[in-house]
Amino acid sequence: MSFDGSKTVLVVDDEPAVRRLTATLLKRHGYAVIEADSGDQGLEQFTRHQGKVHVILSDVIMPRMSGPEMVGQIRAIDPSMPVLFMTGHAGFTGLPESVPVLAKPFTAAALMRTLSDAMSGAAH
Repeated sequence: MSFDGSKTVLVVDDEPAVRRLTATLLKRHGYAVIEADSGDQGLEQFTRHQGKVHVILSDVIMPRMSGPEMVGQIRAIDPSMPVLFMTGHAGFTGLPESVPVLAKPFTAAALMRTLSDAMSGAAH
């Protein structure tokens, strides 16, 4: 993992293929990536790398701890942490209104645009 001044994205998804593909896309666009396969591991990685994570990209539905549960705990630590949810479940409700949602499957262009919006605060 490199923390060389580029933006670091914490990617949290329980589907290994989705997580790896998303991480690869982000790395190709110059982002550093930290991966986690569950909400509880995402929380652990965020805590371990606190101050180095610039945005969280998380699946919504995962075993043990959901994305929204993880984000709630992370925002208790850092209320201003930018978050982008991704989900393959159409019409999923119960997410914070201020958090953008990227529908799976997504294109690289949609990922980059939505991630950029989330980090700039334009996606509210």
